[in-house]
Amino acid sequence: MILSPRNEIVTAAACELIASSITLKEIMLEGQCSVPHWRTIIDLGLKHRKSTVQVAAASALAEVSRLVDCSAVVQRYVDITVMAFQPEIYLAIVHSSGTSGRVRP
Repeated sequence: MILSPRNEIVTAAACELIASSITLKEIMLEGQCSVPHWRTIIDLGLKHRKSTVQVAAASALAEVSRLVDCSAVVQRYVDITVMAFQPEIYLAIVHSSGTSGRVRP
């Protein structure tokens, strides 16, 4: 259902549920937790075409980040966004910094 087209209400609701109920134990259990696909749901929400779903997913990621360090995940989304919308800037940064592709603020 969450992966189906025109799913914004369900995906946003799933992200809101994750935001309101995620615990450190669930995060640490990873694939063994009660909802093993919570990371995938947040990822789908962040990449969703509707901003309301993106906001719900960002809230869920913010709650997760209060419990564990999510800086690598956030950096990945920054890299993807910059690369997608401004590839020439992304490539210039990577080339000038000699990094493996991480965009630094």
